Amino acid sequence: MKSKLIVGTRGSKLALVQTKQVIDELIKFYPKLNIDIKIIKTTGDMIFDRDLSKIGGKGLFIKEIEEALLRNEIDFAVHSMKDVPHTLPIDFQIGAILKREDPKDVLIARNNLCLKDLQIGSIIGTGSLRRMLQLHNIRPDLNIKPIRGNIDTRISKLVNGEFEGIIIAAAGLKRLGWKQANNEIFFNNLLKNNANLGVEYLEADNFIPAVGQGALAIEIRDNDSEVFNIIKILNNHDDAICVETERAFLKEIDGGCEIPIGAYATLKDEEITLSGFIGDEKKLAIFSDIITDNIKYHKNIGINLAKRLKTLKNNNI
Repeated sequence: MKSKLIVGTRGSKLALVQTKQVIDELIKFYPKLNIDIKIIKTTGDMIFDRDLSKIGGKGLFIKEIEEALLRNEIDFAVHSMKDVPHTLPIDFQIGAILKREDPKDVLIARNNLCLKDLQIGSIIGTGSLRRMLQLHNIRPDLNIKPIRGNIDTRISKLVNGEFEGIIIAAAGLKRLGWKQANNEIFFNNLLKNNANLGVEYLEADNFIPAVGQGALAIEIRDNDSEVFNIIKILNNHDDAICVETERAFLKEIDGGCEIPIGAYATLKDEEITLSGFIGDEKKLAIFSDIITDNIKYHKNIGINLAKRLKTLKNNNI
């Protein structure tokens, strides 16, 4: 077995925390393994003034990392699964999907307000078409505006009054060590003197997460059996099955950042329940449904729900 590995990752605070968590987990099983981190700047990290859905979508956050894999500069990469396109190039494979963190979205709002209590016309920030459309369908009276940048940047804009609320993934907040008490959030030291911010979980039943949200994926070179045999110990079977179900849904719809789409799978007693939606951005419409079947058909569950929703959408054009 190799005694040293190099992991590639984006350089954001969240990406580094996630990568270090993966390293810590590997070291538990392989105490003598040395793992170095190589930070790689991706196209998505360098563009802040344009909507990612208009310039290439989620693949913008992993392209340069995959190129480093091909050049053997790194042995594996750590990604947020929701940033990984539904189909990888033939040179790569997902070697492990780790135990999933909370997949839900959260609303962080000024004055401790919940979504239902926000004033008409309140400015809410999100850079996700999925979030924009679902938010519009719940509160069409709100003013939804795009926001980019890391979590610190987004919360700073909220604290400075540019927005009344922002929507971000709960998983990112939790991995960065946020704490919640009395419906207030204290995130690093940023909110030390701004404790009047409320946090509200947007339940997945009504606000469907992005495909793979909350899950971390380890990408390796295809047929790299030596690295695969090391990292496969981190694969969480149940969460991997659920994420694969969601990604089958995504692939059948052929969706990415370019269209509003969401899916969330849960597993109980050998049955998978998948809820999903596909949106029509022009009509501000959502077409959603839910399906349950045996775990052995997990990819077909995603495909079948996608076909059902595509038909539903096409019949309403």
